[in-house]
Amino acid sequence: MECLIGIAFKDYVLIAADMTNAHSILVMKNDESKLFKLSSQVVMAVSGESGDTTQFAEYIAKNMQLYKMRNSYELSPQSIATYTRKNLADSLRSRSPYMVNLLIGGYDKDEGAQLYFMDYLASMVKVPFAAHGYGGYFSLSIMDRLYKPDLPKEEGYKVMVECVKECHRRLIVNLPNFKVQMIDANVHYQASEMARLMMLKAAVLLRLLGKVAMGCWAWSSSMLLGCVLLYWVYGGFFAFLLLCIAITGILYHAEDHLLFHPEQPSHSRVFVPVPSMFGLPYENLFIRSLDGTLLHMFFIRQQPQKATTAPTILFLHGNAGNMGHRLHNALGLYHQLGCNILLVDYRGYGMSQGSPSEEGLYLDAQAALYYLSSRKDINHNEIIVFGRSLGGAVAIDLVCRVDCAPKIWCAIIENSFTSIPDMAHILLGSRIIKSLPLFCYKNKFPSYDKAPCMARPALFISGLADTLVPPRMMTTLSQRCGSIHKQLLCFETGSHNETWTCHGYYHAISTFLNDLRERNNGPVAQAPLPASRPPVPDQASL
Repeated sequence: MECLIGIAFKDYVLIAADMTNAHSILVMKNDESKLFKLSSQVVMAVSGESGDTTQFAEYIAKNMQLYKMRNSYELSPQSIATYTRKNLADSLRSRSPYMVNLLIGGYDKDEGAQLYFMDYLASMVKVPFAAHGYGGYFSLSIMDRLYKPDLPKEEGYKVMVECVKECHRRLIVNLPNFKVQMIDANVHYQASEMARLMMLKAAVLLRLLGKVAMGCWAWSSSMLLGCVLLYWVYGGFFAFLLLCIAITGILYHAEDHLLFHPEQPSHSRVFVPVPSMFGLPYENLFIRSLDGTLLHMFFIRQQPQKATTAPTILFLHGNAGNMGHRLHNALGLYHQLGCNILLVDYRGYGMSQGSPSEEGLYLDAQAALYYLSSRKDINHNEIIVFGRSLGGAVAIDLVCRVDCAPKIWCAIIENSFTSIPDMAHILLGSRIIKSLPLFCYKNKFPSYDKAPCMARPALFISGLADTLVPPRMMTTLSQRCGSIHKQLLCFETGSHNETWTCHGYYHAISTFLNDLRERNNGPVAQAPLPASRPPVPDQASL
């Protein structure tokens, strides 16, 4: 019971393989990779007897490496497929034939994307799409219906996702994990849940340091060269001063890499799970932010007869991953609250263009709110701004804007912080960090100072088991909020990103919204003037 699926588009190839290793009725492991890299732009998927698949695939892969070492270039996908077929045909005539089925996909700069289907009898054909195993009975009809050679990568992923979903739904023997690999003119992309779960913290740190070093290399190298020249001409004092300025500038611009993590978990910039994977109806949208940056959004809409009266949530997520990683939470909001949901990927996240920054995120949230206001099929009187973690700071800024507040019914802030400098004091705990003035921080997100300007009703949700953002910060934001209709809701077992899984979470939000509907529509109270800010306590007092 195995399944291989391959689709060749104009500029890229997608190959998927299940990760289950079974013997008879027993599952031996469910994290086995059946995809083998034959060259920099050729991948082979193998199914069949366990010993045969490993031995044959490694034999072909090693011979391709040997060919490259001897000749200083790699074979084309067609040549590799022909070589593989010859070896499989030779073994078929021996006393120990390899019982394997293959899909070989690759990209050639002259021929473009190519996919070859090969069975255990060594018959081979070039195809636009193919499948091996019982999953092919269902996936081939889906590919035949949805396949178009010029589909973009995002739409191509959707076709592959539909095939995998159909295998999960129709096969009585479950194949829980699939590994997907894309081959195009540039690099390989993998979308494996197992790979994301096994990502090591050390690798993340090294990649982060590498990005910072590469991003600042051109600027910092010229500054360091200037230090050397000035040292010989004017002496060490000016060189040391220039060195300090260079290091300060590097650290200042490195703050973006320390705060924004759009590539965690791995491949979050190229693979965004879609709502249809959870049975949610949705519209796939691309809009322009206020400065022209292209943004990717999902609009999850209730049934037509209900959508025009249901509340609509503008969902602003945290600093890592993409909006597809919040679909479990969106599923609960959709069914438990009966609301429409607009999920937004900030600039530099998911399929959105650009690079993340504080001002950029503010512009993106405003653009999403203006988009909701322009729709004719929703209830404009009940637009809710929901922000979690970093998204909470963006939501607070949005509610405080004079031109945006009238469009907002209420705000829901979950496990957010008072400001980035406060978080730096707590996480780093260094006296030097505590003594830095505000202008040293590129991104501030000063929710503490903005909260008194919030005049719309607000619900603050705090997970008391949050080990990243101290729960006292949510208490402070609630106390500082300028709205007369505000509530602080605490969950004893709520963690930073999983408070929504706590018992009573959706019921509490529904109760808050129903209370708002029952209130008299009196004038909104003016927000009081901000009070003087107390000093931030040190880590020992948390």
